[in-house]
Amino acid sequence: MVVSRTVSDVLDRHQKVRSILSRISYGKFLFWRLKVKAGNSPEELTTSKICMVNPETIEYCLSGKLPRHQYQTGHVPVLSGDWDLLDKRIEDLVENSTSNREDFQNANADSNGGQITVAIGRFGDFLLTDGLNILLKAKRLQVQQIPALISARHSQWQELRKEVYTLALEKRLYQPTTHPDLDMIAEHSCEDRFNMIRDNLSVKRGSSSARVLDIGANHGYFCQKFEELGFKCYAVENGLINLHYLRRFKRASNKKFEVVPEGIFKWKGVKELQFDVVLALNIFHHFLKRKKPYSQLIDLLNGLQVKEMFFEPHLPGEYQMKNAYKNYTEKEFVEFVLQNSKLKRAKPIGAANDGRTLYKLF
Repeated sequence: MVVSRTVSDVLDRHQKVRSILSRISYGKFLFWRLKVKAGNSPEELTTSKICMVNPETIEYCLSGKLPRHQYQTGHVPVLSGDWDLLDKRIEDLVENSTSNREDFQNANADSNGGQITVAIGRFGDFLLTDGLNILLKAKRLQVQQIPALISARHSQWQELRKEVYTLALEKRLYQPTTHPDLDMIAEHSCEDRFNMIRDNLSVKRGSSSARVLDIGANHGYFCQKFEELGFKCYAVENGLINLHYLRRFKRASNKKFEVVPEGIFKWKGVKELQFDVVLALNIFHHFLKRKKPYSQLIDLLNGLQVKEMFFEPHLPGEYQMKNAYKNYTEKEFVEFVLQNSKLKRAKPIGAANDGRTLYKLF
């Protein structure tokens, strides 16, 4: 115990050491990415696939022809090149064509719907290749999801899919993604927690002025989901590897939330902004492990301007909390947050799949 705390104290006094260790870890990550890139794509990443896609996320058509390739039955071709440039908007196509305007008004009026075909660009954009009438009708009727057959993928997008697939296999994909073509199984589903939070929100949904702060945003799942509800979101994350995927997944889903690439204690915005919702999901216990971040957590809570917080405490028996500076029980931890913040009441709203209780503090 003494040795462990001594090492932690030394690291606290030598931030350069922490920075160097972080860079070494990131260097290992880059080497891992090279190995994944050099390997062959698993069979399940190349076979034909139909995704369920929100029609509103399809904004572009394929502007030209796909590069020549050898067709393999049952497989989706992976193609390099600039065929995925975003220069042919569906909206412009409809506005500039009389026939297409008519399609928009009466697209497949006597049909029960159908399947569209899309190619996926290097950043994850869906490019329509077939089924304009079906897509236009779905947009007009505000259908939430339609089936889309993938006809091609850009090679850079396929590289990301290989990485995410490998992370999932190695049980290092902590959060799921919201992109339909990155539907690998994550360590935590997150959907159960999001649904509980959404169902217990006091803040009016869809208000663009309402702010959500996600402390320790990881890969950005909750910011993506809250943005879809209409909130302005801030994703605070300082892990270099997490930041890499946070930004990639944000772009893949064309989200606009703000990425804050530093620790919550260093970000000036946390003292300057008022937040309607703060998400502290499985994060605050990391600040209990040593004296300095424990004191910083108290300062953070004292100055936090927030209407409600959704707080997920750790389980005190977890091995990671061995030799921690403080290790509260669930109820003690909730009381600690209430005593050091402007929040006055707490209500348990359910338990996540891993057994941890989720609380609403308000």
